[in-house]
Amino acid sequence: MKSTTLVFIVFSFITNVAFASWQEDLTNLIKTDNDKTKKDLITKIVSAKPELKDIIELIKSQKFNHGENGNFVEKEIMCVDGKKRPYIIYIPKSYDPSIKTPMIVNLHGAVTWPMKDKKKRLKHAKSQEVTELAIKNNWFIVFPFGEASATWWDNVGQSNVLNIIRETKRNYNIDDEKLWMTGFSDGASGSFQFAMTKPTDFAALFPLCGDMGVGAQDGGNHLYPSNMSNLPLYVINTDEDYIYPSSRMIKTIDMAREAGANIFYKEYNGFGHDFNFSAEELPRLERYFKRNSRNSIPHHLQWKTAQEEFSTLFWLKINEVADGDRATWHKDFNTKLLDESVAFGFIPEQGFEGNGVKVAKVNEGDNLSNRLGLKNNDIVIRCNETEISNLKDIKTFKDSIKRGDFVRASVLREGNEVLLEGRHPEPKKYDVFPRTLTSGAIVADFRANTFDVKTSRVNGFSIYLHPDMIQLDQDVVIKTEGKELYRSKVTPDIAFMLNNFLENRDRELLYFKKIDIDL
Repeated sequence: MKSTTLVFIVFSFITNVAFASWQEDLTNLIKTDNDKTKKDLITKIVSAKPELKDIIELIKSQKFNHGENGNFVEKEIMCVDGKKRPYIIYIPKSYDPSIKTPMIVNLHGAVTWPMKDKKKRLKHAKSQEVTELAIKNNWFIVFPFGEASATWWDNVGQSNVLNIIRETKRNYNIDDEKLWMTGFSDGASGSFQFAMTKPTDFAALFPLCGDMGVGAQDGGNHLYPSNMSNLPLYVINTDEDYIYPSSRMIKTIDMAREAGANIFYKEYNGFGHDFNFSAEELPRLERYFKRNSRNSIPHHLQWKTAQEEFSTLFWLKINEVADGDRATWHKDFNTKLLDESVAFGFIPEQGFEGNGVKVAKVNEGDNLSNRLGLKNNDIVIRCNETEISNLKDIKTFKDSIKRGDFVRASVLREGNEVLLEGRHPEPKKYDVFPRTLTSGAIVADFRANTFDVKTSRVNGFSIYLHPDMIQLDQDVVIKTEGKELYRSKVTPDIAFMLNNFLENRDRELLYFKKIDIDL
């Protein structure tokens, strides 16, 4: 009897040590930055053979440290181009690391103009109207900062935003289901970009005074308005906006809605390119955020892409786009707009303290700057009859002309005054979404362990399985157009789930298996 008791005690001790060991390894895995350490820890965890539910429980119950509550904190993050860039995070005054807390991501306007001064960045973060909502409701709010080499619609800038979200989730107890994005001007256009290319992280978006086509026109991306059917957007434009007037933007809204976009749209009259109606609108925005939480396991998804980097939506991924004819249901939604806006076509040098406006970079393409022969480092001092001392004078000049007008500009070039002459480009029609690549489209539904998928110009796709989606004791079935392509019970792939979690830091999207289907 004593020997039996001793064996039981020893067995229990070994079992508890093994259990404690993989728990400790998982805790260390969540914290480490070292890739080799991650690989070694995952190998150890898998070899311990813990139950899937136990791993998920530990990930969801991970402990977080206290923050600098009530403060705006500036941090840096390494971007994919090897450059560190700043961002600011507001930590709620009453933040409790044991409680999940919502977060707003705010994208600034004028994304190509870098905010090089720390005081200006802090002033920007504190002065945003939406910051009031974060402070009032004890929400986090983060402020990424872009520049010409890291815009909201290029890989560097877009991945930077997502990595800031991942890093914040790693350090603070962020509610994965209540992550909202907003932005003004370029920030609004960037919000549209995320809605059509990488919406999985977000519960809802609020683009203010922007244009859904900028990521396509300026970023060269292939954007599809039907992708905005997968989450709600609250969109506002104004009638006196000199960049994105509602009279022009409403055409894009109508087109996107026809494509299935989930857009609630409003217009304010008597306002320009500003948020001077915030006192009226902020309470509505607050209610909008509060009533929109993310559905992490949508039973229906539809997605369209022409670019590999924009191929994934929740549990669905297009692996390869094919050539050939598209299905009858695979429609392209687009529209043409008349561009009557006046633009100079150069990026001004921030922080220039002399008289005039210094040219940091002349934009490519057919614009007024290139027609005048403007060069980098020129200092613009006069345009027609307008004396130019600062950027406000540039705006005054632009308001005085229309497209097609003749322009005389005086600049200082290497210390000499030079007269430049040229004509502003005429008004022109353009596609909101320029197209040069072939798109693939996919629509998928699941019910009772069965996935029904239809595709158009797709050679292969993947299904990611979540433990709340299926019954593990039943076969998983995948069909396309009624044809059964896959039927099997599945075994959780712990290594896959852990690697996927480390990449996304989303405690609600803990996919434990990926099934690849070739067509």
